[in-house]
Amino acid sequence: RKRHAYRLLARLKSTINEFATRVGQQAVVVLTTSKGQSEASGIKVFGASPLDSVIRQEKDEILAEFHQAVLHATAQPTTSTNKFDLPRLLVDGVAVSLEKMTQAQLRAFIP
Repeated sequence: RKRHAYRLLARLKSTINEFATRVGQQAVVVLTTSKGQSEASGIKVFGASPLDSVIRQEKDEILAEFHQAVLHATAQPTTSTNKFDLPRLLVDGVAVSLEKMTQAQLRAFIP
């Protein structure tokens, strides 16, 4: 897992550097790192030089806003257990919901 993360991060760094070189725009990638329950998390920043240093200076603010956003996102209760409401399907001319289909109806529906 650590090896995959390192390889992907190296590819991402090279892509950001290539973007900054070819396009001429500044780009920065900000990654949050958590070292465990007991240790504090931090951020990793890499990209174009002037923008990179500005982001590093404001890292405490970024982390505070990130933690607020995570707490707000996890605090909202989910009202529905179904993520998606699928439309009824027509089987032999009769509209049937996917949850109430029999095995035979599912087999006939799937090509």
